Amino acid sequence: MSGIAPDTRHPARRTLGSHDALESAAAAANELPSDDPLIARLRAEITPREIRDTIARYSGAAPLGGTSSGRIASRHVAHRDNLRAVAQLVHDFAAIAGLAARPLPFWLDAVGGYRSNVEARLRTMAEREAVVLVTAHVDSTAKFESGYDPAISRAPGADDDASGMAAVLAIARAVGRWGAVADSACEIRFVLFNAEESNLAGSRRYAETWPADGPPLLAVVQLDMVGYRSRCLRDGRHPFEIHASASQCPSTTSWSLAIAHVIAAVAATVAPDLAPHVYPGDLQLDPAYGRSDHSSFHRRDVGAVVISENVHRGPDASSPPPSPNAGYHRYTDTVDAIDATYAASIARVTAAAVVLMARSYRGARD
Repeated sequence: MSGIAPDTRHPARRTLGSHDALESAAAAANELPSDDPLIARLRAEITPREIRDTIARYSGAAPLGGTSSGRIASRHVAHRDNLRAVAQLVHDFAAIAGLAARPLPFWLDAVGGYRSNVEARLRTMAEREAVVLVTAHVDSTAKFESGYDPAISRAPGADDDASGMAAVLAIARAVGRWGAVADSACEIRFVLFNAEESNLAGSRRYAETWPADGPPLLAVVQLDMVGYRSRCLRDGRHPFEIHASASQCPSTTSWSLAIAHVIAAVAATVAPDLAPHVYPGDLQLDPAYGRSDHSSFHRRDVGAVVISENVHRGPDASSPPPSPNAGYHRYTDTVDAIDATYAASIARVTAAAVVLMARSYRGARD
């Protein structure tokens, strides 16, 4: 997760009249029975072991595999291992039945060269009428360490954001294996953005170049730091955060809150061990505003949220205090601090939510 201040400009852009679809998805989420086959399938398909193994490979705790037998030291955009991580991510997505993957290069001034996002799409015979994006970020940093050199120092980034990448890959495998949205007019697309720690450069490029005549975006769901489980609440549940504020754009905040409410409603049935905290709450604050790739879509007036562990104060005055990962942006952000069961629960909630959103889209546009 980045600490970059947002650009508050909101360029004019055609947006989707999404509320009907999202309201239908929220209703479906509220009525989802605990024995629904969707839930059973996600529990079988998205496992803690799968999440942990992916985080270990992309944080250097295990060999990267596939395209490289060695381990990576860092995914920082200035480090050569960033390129290796991207190549392996394309390979991992392409290995999933029913998916096609590609790198999307863009020029990055910070390194004086090209870096790439990674996009994976379900193979379909026809273009869909709308798109839901499930996203995370590739790059890592250990900038809080004294003497840190991005080009040569290690930056494991297990939580920030190998945990998000692992969740996206797990969701892609689950959706790709059983064709959850094969008959939907809305596509689920998976994107891993590079250079999030460099002023959200990769997601800004992706959002700005979304084709004007292409399918509109129904929702963007970013997973950024979902592996560090904080202490439980009094009721035994573990909190996670859903951030929706677009600050100076109330209509985009409203759209984003509609997305957040679908996710929160799904969590009650899919992962009763979790307690969703939706921002902004009664404190009317959102400390994640501008700090992750969802903000690049807010800049384009598109509804987007970021899901994270219990990092921030709020959202309500009565909310428990945050318990952030002490390894954030340090050498100690390793897989040893990850709770893969917690991350898998968040991944299942996200998967169920985006499937319900896509299924609820009926082709209506404003």
